[in-house]
Amino acid sequence: MSLPAPAALIAAIQARQWARAWSLLETAWAQAPGDPALAQLAARAAAEEGQPAKADAYLDLALQGHPGDLGLALCRANLWAMAGRSADAEAAFRRVLALAPDQPAALENLTILLLDQGRAGDALGPAEKLAAALPGSSRAWVLAGSAHADLDHAVLAMAAFERALGLDPASAHAWVELGRVRTRLGLIPEALEACQRAGGAQPGAREPWSNALFALQSLEPDGAALAEAHRAFGRWLEATVPPLPPLPARPKERLRVAFLSADFRDHACACFLEPLLEHLDRDRIEAVALSDTRRPDAVTARLRTHAAAWLDIAHLDDGALAARIRELEVDVLVDCMGHTGDNRLPVFALRPAPLALTWLGYPSTTGLTRIDARLSDALADPPGASEAHHSEAVAHLAAPFLCYRPPEAPPPERRRAGDDAFVFGSFNNLSKLSAPTLALWARVLDEVPGSRLLLKARHLGDPGVQALVRSRFAAAGGDPGRQDLRGPALGLSTHLAMYGEVDVALDPFPYNGATTTCEALWMGVPVLTLAGGRHGSRVGVSLLSAVGLEDCIARDEAGYLALARSLAGNPARLAELRSGLRARMAASPLCDGPRFARTFEATVQGLWREACARAESRA
Repeated sequence: MSLPAPAALIAAIQARQWARAWSLLETAWAQAPGDPALAQLAARAAAEEGQPAKADAYLDLALQGHPGDLGLALCRANLWAMAGRSADAEAAFRRVLALAPDQPAALENLTILLLDQGRAGDALGPAEKLAAALPGSSRAWVLAGSAHADLDHAVLAMAAFERALGLDPASAHAWVELGRVRTRLGLIPEALEACQRAGGAQPGAREPWSNALFALQSLEPDGAALAEAHRAFGRWLEATVPPLPPLPARPKERLRVAFLSADFRDHACACFLEPLLEHLDRDRIEAVALSDTRRPDAVTARLRTHAAAWLDIAHLDDGALAARIRELEVDVLVDCMGHTGDNRLPVFALRPAPLALTWLGYPSTTGLTRIDARLSDALADPPGASEAHHSEAVAHLAAPFLCYRPPEAPPPERRRAGDDAFVFGSFNNLSKLSAPTLALWARVLDEVPGSRLLLKARHLGDPGVQALVRSRFAAAGGDPGRQDLRGPALGLSTHLAMYGEVDVALDPFPYNGATTTCEALWMGVPVLTLAGGRHGSRVGVSLLSAVGLEDCIARDEAGYLALARSLAGNPARLAELRSGLRARMAASPLCDGPRFARTFEATVQGLWREACARAESRA
């Protein structure tokens, strides 16, 4: 049928002129009650106006007369998805697909729904079916690539994103996702190219820029050059986002400190957040968790018990979150993410709290001048040498700059016969295995005849990724036949038990390990690190010094090789280290939660007093 005044009706809905829209709808509905197209418009208007029950009522009326209408069924599924009724929406999409298996919108939106729930295994089927149904659709290939990427099918993901870009070279989304996968595989120059192309396809977008800065951590050894790249971002963001009216700091005994993170979950950062939150003195600091966690889990539930207050913020945009922070009267806002994925740096550019800090989640400056200080220590950021590497002031905690909550796991037994090879190992993400790192590790194997290199990483379960890593090792001068490559383990205990196959762990550079270093030490495996000139390449210095392993810190590549040779050639010394390492670590500052909480409290309160003094001088 021809709808009465459809253009005027659609215009009223788009303009959110609800009184006019409903007047037109009621007139049209009276002339054609139960019309499917009218019902969809009415449902859309009701949903956008915030009346989901009214939307359902119109669709019910139309479906009574048109029970097999795909448009109505799809409209209902889409509205339920938008309303967060995920289970109902999934069932509705599947009902549409039962009637029309290749219906593109149902396949696409079901894929998106499942990916948002972290169900990539379930999303892969409809994603691939969509790509088969619409082989000329760039969007379809991006969704297929996203499902493969979430399943750690990195090579298939790259192929899908590249096919999407072949169809639409201006797809910023495809470039962003391709850059992420390349970063995860350690293809850093290629990742930076993808980030640059994403930025060109979407001028003014923040995400490609942050992704590029994160990738640079694994490539750029020069702290000054890295800092300037971050400052350029900070200048752009702060020119784009004007700050809120300032809130001056005022003297007070108890501070409300809010920690903003997407990693209040089973994530590496949680190992360091938990001991701090657990041991903070609530008479001195009231800890507020601003959780941007999209998929909470058992760790999330446990962390909740340590926070004085908890706010889930994933549904809040930056402006709404800044307003909520002000409503909460937060004194100190702590960024725990830097330029990692899903960061909320624009919130810090808005300056919603009197004092802003950054700590833990990122091995470099944010580039923002509206973050007052970065929390570190004098080993990771030596005074006089590191200030120029930051847009923020550097505030030194008593070393180390973090505290580790070790897992409950028995120390593994090193199972080896007398003729077994000596095994060097790294369980770091492939993104950290830079070309210089691989070249040095190839030389380590040459220094210790018969030795092997065990690499374990999330993406190494993919045979295509294994071939890529072997190729990169060969290009760096190594013998791929001396590598043992392992993918993800089933469960934490299985993962940790693999340390029993490693004699000595090797720290990558210029982006050191943190959680992996702590894990190795806890499992009785000494770690060799090469001290660099910026924070990311000095984390190993801080961690090893905390447990008294200064003799495992090399000052140059020759020293690194000498240390590897020395440990491999001294089984008695190695056995002594392994047998006492867990007890040494447990008694060290690295695992002393109360101690770390006291130094954190003192440092933050000292920074607050300085902020109060600045506010008073400006008054």
